[in-house]
Amino acid sequence: MPTNLSNGYKKPNAGESGDIFCPVLEYNWERVSEHSHDGSDSELLDSTIISKGSGTAASGSWVADGSLYKQTITLPTDATFDNTNIRFKDSSTEEIAYLEYKKVSDTTFDVWTNDNTATYTIMYV
Repeated sequence: MPTNLSNGYKKPNAGESGDIFCPVLEYNWERVSEHSHDGSDSELLDSTIISKGSGTAASGSWVADGSLYKQTITLPTDATFDNTNIRFKDSSTEEIAYLEYKKVSDTTFDVWTNDNTATYTIMYV
């Protein structure tokens, strides 16, 4: 018989054959596919725990840099460039924006766009 693990997963025991192993594997796949992280069927994930904040790259702050426009952005308090994932969203359309950015220091980075009228929401996680 398989061993029951935390959060309801099952682990086949060494030597268990396919008639036990395969159903356990299928059960775990379904469990992974159907869980919601709401605390009832898996660990509760709260975005406030992992979010390091958000910021803005405002349209009035772009500076010409060759054929593009650049801003230097300061990370939120307690965030460092090497330990933060940075994502951009167009503030007017809410669509993900794939902007080039590069570390300047542990707490600042440069970001570039080709549209100096655009404002972007910056999400830090």
